[in-house]
Amino acid sequence: DNSTFNGGAVTLRSASPGKGDAFAIVQSPQLATAGKELFWRGERIAAVLATTSGIRVAFNSERADLEAAQATLRAVGFANTNAAGGRETRALALEFDDGQGGKSQVTIDVDIVPVNDSAHLSVASPVWTYTENDGPRVLDPVATVRDVDSPSFAGGRVEAQLAAGHSAADRLVIVPSAHLDAPAPGTSGP
Repeated sequence: DNSTFNGGAVTLRSASPGKGDAFAIVQSPQLATAGKELFWRGERIAAVLATTSGIRVAFNSERADLEAAQATLRAVGFANTNAAGGRETRALALEFDDGQGGKSQVTIDVDIVPVNDSAHLSVASPVWTYTENDGPRVLDPVATVRDVDSPSFAGGRVEAQLAAGHSAADRLVIVPSAHLDAPAPGTSGP
């Protein structure tokens, strides 16, 4: 039984970190960081090293007692800020070293769920030729849109506009197909 964990550490690491992964101490009124130091009830108790693959909190004070060590263990945090990523799982290893040769480790699987990510639009070619006075041509018959959050686009919209190099006579129209009913020319649709 330790009365202090001086020389011990709390480590959280990812074997395969992903884009946007971040590791930190989630602060509370009693536990706070300043620079690379951790303070428990206003007293410095540890050094903090955060990298893209994990975080290590190394206790370096006799003040790192059981209460401070448990508060630190409970405050180790993970976040992911990759707004373009899909659903992923991270296997994180959480380890506690008591500073006297005793170590314990658990694995935590974190399921990263995308929320409100932007849809991804792709076209076969951003450049094509149009012969003046030809009828309407489809801009891209194989254009695709994908959204990692949901297969439903309810509430969404498609917008197209003439961006540059156009004349007053140029028009954008919806070309009817077997999969789409277009409004009559000059109307705004249903």
